[in-house]
Amino acid sequence: MMNNKFCYENHDWEKIENSALMTLKESSLHSFPISISPLLSENNVALRKYSSIARQRNMSVKELCDNLTTSDGLLLSKVNSKCNDIIAYNDTIASKPRIRFILSHELGHKKLGHNNLASEPLTSLPENEYVFLEQEANFFAKNILAPLPCLYYIEQQTHRDLTANDIEFIFDVSKTASNNILNNYQKLSFPIKDEFLIYKFQKSLNWWISILNMIHKFNTAI
Repeated sequence: MMNNKFCYENHDWEKIENSALMTLKESSLHSFPISISPLLSENNVALRKYSSIARQRNMSVKELCDNLTTSDGLLLSKVNSKCNDIIAYNDTIASKPRIRFILSHELGHKKLGHNNLASEPLTSLPENEYVFLEQEANFFAKNILAPLPCLYYIEQQTHRDLTANDIEFIFDVSKTASNNILNNYQKLSFPIKDEFLIYKFQKSLNWWISILNMIHKFNTAI
């Protein structure tokens, strides 16, 4: 039976964004692109590769994907371990930016408490509930990888509009993700600012800004 609380309009985007930004601010990280492995470790998440799991089960990665009902990755609870959760992910995916997004997405499920909402894997939930939680995890991932306050800071410092290519270049995201991130950013009715986040990552951001400025200067000189 459809549950109206899982409709698109009921997403709390601000809460999700704040969760992603707080995760970054509480981390030991200070540079972009974000290093995913230490971020996961600091949040008590261990990684398991599909290829390793498939080998242990004497099956192909394709068969494992079919069994898990996802070819990307999923968050699993782990009992009696120092690591509270495991992210199993498809390490055979050729695109490293895509893998980075998958891992950030699954971290989003953990930080947003999605696994606490169900006693079964999220892929087993009714479609409307599953899609609702996937949308939230996607938004979390985009804000972890390319935080909106950082996009605003870069624009202010370069005095130029950001492009999808800039976002892809600086934050190591795919073309699809960079276009989605830029689209979300351009829809903002007011700038998203976070002074502490900018201070934490300022050295890295300023380095990337200098690179963008050099590229712009070179392109305009041609």
